[in-house]
Amino acid sequence: MTITVALADDHPLARRGLHQFLDAEADLAVAGEAASGEELLGLLERCPVDVALVDSRMPTMSGVETVRRLSRSFPGVRVVMLSAFDDPDLVVAAVQAGARGYLLKSRDPGHIARAVRLAAEGDMVFDPDLAPAIVAGLANGPARPSAIKLTAREEEILHMLPSGRTNREIAVALRRSPDTVKGHLERIFRKLGAQDRTAAVAEAFRRGLLD
Repeated sequence: MTITVALADDHPLARRGLHQFLDAEADLAVAGEAASGEELLGLLERCPVDVALVDSRMPTMSGVETVRRLSRSFPGVRVVMLSAFDDPDLVVAAVQAGARGYLLKSRDPGHIARAVRLAAEGDMVFDPDLAPAIVAGLANGPARPSAIKLTAREEEILHMLPSGRTNREIAVALRRSPDTVKGHLERIFRKLGAQDRTAAVAEAFRRGLLD
């Protein structure tokens, strides 16, 4: 199944480069580009997509406002913000506006492609370097030591989550099936009281299971 993507960035070269890379992936297809938030909203009226990659800084309408309007008008589209800024306040604002992820533009395109796949599956995806911001801004309550017992395999998989690897990539690394990895993740989420990867990573940092 092909995942359709829309790109919104006011820098033509950045859009073109990412467009070419994503289109070269067998399971991804860029349905259109936009140079502003207004253009993106117009594009989605004509061409619905699975995932929208939105620049955090664009003219006339900010990335956060674009995400807010997009999430309200097109709730089925998973939005991931791309940014040159590792600003914790911007991360939190993007999530509160409805973003399903936040990635730094300095990451290689392969990392962004993995994030698109995860977002399309319903996961929240964040740049590994932003884990402290996620903990500070998105996790509720004070840090506390862990009383949770994870198996060795669960700990191994938990440590792979901040890198943004998909279930399939984790399965290949561990020489296990994707279904086996999915089962381990479900048990990790249950033990941590988390609904998705981001919540699990945040809770793991708070409990000292990740550092």
